[in-house]
Amino acid sequence: MPKTQLNDEQLRDLLAAYQTEEPVASIAARFGMKVTAVVTCAKKAKVRRPTGLKPTRTKWHLPEDQLCDLLIAYGKDDPIEDVSDIAQRFGIPVDAVVNYAKAAGVRRPHREASSS
Repeated sequence: MPKTQLNDEQLRDLLAAYQTEEPVASIAARFGMKVTAVVTCAKKAKVRRPTGLKPTRTKWHLPEDQLCDLLIAYGKDDPIEDVSDIAQRFGIPVDAVVNYAKAAGVRRPHREASSS
């Protein structure tokens, strides 16, 4: 996944969300980032989660119709929609999208590197 560059407003939104009870995985999916990247941003900004919240791992379950749509989107050769866009559309982390696709045997089409 390419490194996500947040502008100042996005960073403020991310840090504000991090200070709520919203799951970090949900915040990561919204910003097209990995959970570890969200936590790293928060640590660098010295922002903490609300007291009493413990990190939890969420097992993502999509209804079958959404899972089919996700697998179709993942297997498409779409230069506009990347994996983080798919994750955001379904409200799940990028890692969950990749795990669903692996489990179903669906692979991303290879993209030709553009020569400049």
